[in-house]
Amino acid sequence: RSNNLMGSSVYQDYFGHHVLTQGSAYLYLHGTDGAPRDTALEALAAVLVSPEAAREAVITMLAVRDARTGGLWYAREGHGVVDSALGLHAHPSDLDLFAMWGVTGYVAA
Repeated sequence: RSNNLMGSSVYQDYFGHHVLTQGSAYLYLHGTDGAPRDTALEALAAVLVSPEAAREAVITMLAVRDARTGGLWYAREGHGVVDSALGLHAHPSDLDLFAMWGVTGYVAA
């Protein structure tokens, strides 16, 4: 099963490292990838298999903060583009909790 997770890793030039992609319809049909909650869960899953992939997932997750508010964007797409899914997820309330979970899970491992 860890092969499926690590097989989703692709190099993204914008971030300068490999990123674990969400895949599924979000990526392949809608073109968006990686709500921070998904990236946190990917980091937690990868931490025992590939600490480097987990570290890069945490860095990616924290790199998609809004420069004005400090809040996490809902998703990333393309070359560094972030969005809120047409405003549907403009004010998610759980992303910071997942971010803290991902970071502490990585650090604790």
